[in-house]
Amino acid sequence: MSDDHVFLSYRSTERDFATRLRDDLARNGVKVWMDEHGGIEGGDDWRQTIQDAVDSAVGMVALISPGYLGSKWCMRELNRADSNNIPII
Repeated sequence: MSDDHVFLSYRSTERDFATRLRDDLARNGVKVWMDEHGGIEGGDDWRQTIQDAVDSAVGMVALISPGYLGSKWCMRELNRADSNNIPII
């Protein structure tokens, strides 16, 4: 993944809000990686695809909520970005 993108990290229960945010960011020229909108394709190793997308991101937008904080997958994304010194919003 070589493009400059922001990784959008969210809990699946907040998909609608995440999609609206992705659309708003895209309309303003921000390239956003989101799993359900071209980020993961059929047959992809989804764990590796997500790791690669986080590792190559210029930043992360994390939609923090009680559900997010209780999700091991969301916390893994957040911790990976933090470990790689990727700015988190």
